[in-house]
Amino acid sequence: AAPRPVATARGDAMSRAVDGIAKAYESGSKIIGLPTGLKDIDSKMGGLSPGDLIIIGGRPGMGKSALLSCILLNTARKGYRSMVSSLEMSAEQLAERMISDTIFDFPCQNIPYSNLRTGTFHENMFEYVTDAARMNAELPIRIEEQPGLTMSQIATRARRMKRSPEGLDLLASDHLDLIKPSGRYQ
Repeated sequence: AAPRPVATARGDAMSRAVDGIAKAYESGSKIIGLPTGLKDIDSKMGGLSPGDLIIIGGRPGMGKSALLSCILLNTARKGYRSMVSSLEMSAEQLAERMISDTIFDFPCQNIPYSNLRTGTFHENMFEYVTDAARMNAELPIRIEEQPGLTMSQIATRARRMKRSPEGLDLLASDHLDLIKPSGRYQ
């Protein structure tokens, strides 16, 4: 018997999958998604692909928010636009993490995040804090400052940003379990 034709939906999916694999092959092992800037993660995942849901899990204090901050900074430095909704930390706390991360990249400098929070660093290091803050302020990262956003509010803001001239490449939420479901997503 002759093979039956593959249903259109599956055929389209297979065709798109082959196109994606061909693109990866033609890239010569280069990142084809959004680069996280973290070599090991990018080599395993090929970057962050559009439409992917990536969940970072771990116990408290393991560095999940720090990892998110690092990925946001690295993608923004490559010109990708992101929006982050942080339901655990304030916008200022997230900005402090980004400042600490940026200072870490400065030659021979390092102010741990905990030292920024407590103010325990030498006075002459404050110039590095202001330089890092100025550099980060120019990056295409939008921090949603309103606490307690619902799933539909985050989705609405993301769609609005995606349709805007600036666009949206990466949507991140810090603490998925703190997002309140709306009636539609209950």
